[in-house]
Amino acid sequence: CDIFYHLLHSCISPVFILLIFRMEGGDINLYTYGSKTKQSLAMLSKNAAEGGEEDQATLAYYQCQLDLFSQMCQERQYLAINSLKSQLSVDLLLKCMADEDLSHDLRASFCRLMLHMHVDREPQENHQSVKYARLWSYIPDSALIPLL
Repeated sequence: CDIFYHLLHSCISPVFILLIFRMEGGDINLYTYGSKTKQSLAMLSKNAAEGGEEDQATLAYYQCQLDLFSQMCQERQYLAINSLKSQLSVDLLLKCMADEDLSHDLRASFCRLMLHMHVDREPQENHQSVKYARLWSYIPDSALIPLL
């Protein structure tokens, strides 16, 4: 509850507005929930880097939303994971993580979300690792090599 309170109050707007993003034709577009208007993530990032205050605020708010989603999916919380995975596919997150035009902080938020939503989840299997280390007590004192 404290994390939720902190994330919502550290965001720019006091009203919680869900931002949805979709990959359309190789571009990533942001939509405000319930609205049909879209904003290109690349243009938002470019305008924010040039000093556009409204675009910087939108990206900061969006980053807070990604961090909130990441916190919701931590420790295999499948209720959150199952409700978000249709909107936040692996391909979409990978494209955002690889986009060098986005800020490092925003890309780190995409990485955390990828980790908690798609990487740390079922099925996880235990694999026996190869044991390269040997104890000296297992090594014989002498060895006979047959001559051919």
